[in-house]
Amino acid sequence: MIKRVLLLWFCLFSFLDADTNRTIALDSLFKTDLTIKNKTFKVWLAIDPKQKKEGLSFLTVDEVPIDHGMLFLYVYEEKLLFWMKDTFFDLDIAYIQSDGTVVDIYSMTKMSSKTFVSSRKVRYVLELRRGEFKRVGLKIGDKVVIPKKIIDLTL
Repeated sequence: MIKRVLLLWFCLFSFLDADTNRTIALDSLFKTDLTIKNKTFKVWLAIDPKQKKEGLSFLTVDEVPIDHGMLFLYVYEEKLLFWMKDTFFDLDIAYIQSDGTVVDIYSMTKMSSKTFVSSRKVRYVLELRRGEFKRVGLKIGDKVVIPKKIIDLTL
């Protein structure tokens, strides 16, 4: 009986590893303004692999104001895949090429394991609270101006 209890305890707590909580404080990330269709958003920058992996995971909707989001920066254009594992609120995602052209926009549901793959190679990925792209009128083919100071971070 004791062996079963210990086995059950081990199995239960083996799922509670370091990846079940946020490890990167938002205030430790670079943050900048990004203007889309005359609306300015405050975006945290995900630059290194750990920041990109964590993204907006483990945050509540109250921790991410409506005019805030995250911009993921890549050195080269590549096909990218995102999902919503461990993300506690709905997001919209835009895949953006080096020249700022939006090639895909998806609405993503919280805690979903559904994957969202870019249709082409992209260099930037922007996540905002669901409905924000529609509210500002952002569409596929539109251009997002990526400030030079952001571009320089990936060089």
